[in-house]
Amino acid sequence: MNYEKFQDFSKKFRTLQRDTMYHEIRDNDRTGIFNQMVSIFLMAFAIGFNKQIRKTTSGSGSINHVNASAIDPDTQNMIIMLMLDRHPEIDSPDKRDMLWSFVEEYAEGGIGILHDSLVLSEWVLDPEAVIGSSE
Repeated sequence: MNYEKFQDFSKKFRTLQRDTMYHEIRDNDRTGIFNQMVSIFLMAFAIGFNKQIRKTTSGSGSINHVNASAIDPDTQNMIIMLMLDRHPEIDSPDKRDMLWSFVEEYAEGGIGILHDSLVLSEWVLDPEAVIGSSE
């Protein structure tokens, strides 16, 4: 499949949590892992996707915070593959907007989990606390 047809470098991802959770994660990061909003967004997406949690970003206070152009093409392709596998209703590039809206919703679903696990661990990233035990 030609994943490039699903890529979107013009999308502006929205969130209701930029001024709270995103900034707090970035400002308390001692490792450099989360020094850019796009890094936090991608980790939040991974957590939301893994836990199958989506939350809407519509409503009062929702603002643009990450541009899709900050996500490299290989990472976009990986996200596209994951999304197409999970969401068979996205069956053509014509539904590209739906795909990226779902990505945004997974990130919104994962940001709270990421934030809370970092606060509880005193700002040390503990993957098991974030995604849970594999057992």
